Amino acid sequence: MKQEPEPGREAPDLPVPLSTREFRERIWRYYQENRRDLPWRDTTDPYRILVSEIMLQQTQVDRVREKYNRFIDRFPDVRTLAGATTGEVLAVWQGLGYNRRALSLRQAAVQLERDYGGRIPDDEASLRSLPGIGSYTAAAIRAFAFNRPVVMIETNIRRVFIHF
Repeated sequence: MKQEPEPGREAPDLPVPLSTREFRERIWRYYQENRRDLPWRDTTDPYRILVSEIMLQQTQVDRVREKYNRFIDRFPDVRTLAGATTGEVLAVWQGLGYNRRALSLRQAAVQLERDYGGRIPDDEASLRSLPGIGSYTAAAIRAFAFNRPVVMIETNIRRVFIHF
């Protein structure tokens, strides 16, 4: 038996189910209309994507946007970052917080230089072996740098799925 809402209390509007095609079209249209111009968005360079993903961990996009280009200008590649001192990396990282991420990023660069000749691998196990890289960051690098089909659910994606 269907229970009616109490007088004065309306039932909440629930989202109307969408087909997969409709969902993808709606999300794509929203992205096209509201896309933010971010310096790491129009590249497939694995190093630049690695840096942006580490910077974006627990940090607002606007704060990362301020620091990203400066970091890339100072440390343009894995080799340069691997050769930098901790002090040099932390000086450029200043203002992003969670300095452990900067230290992990530098350690990852050292490991990449030593084990992969400065190249960023495209497989999940190798990426996850690097300091500071968990399942989401590995998936993001694989998707954005190497165009691999991956499943990654972060806070914003999760919120959209729950809404629809």
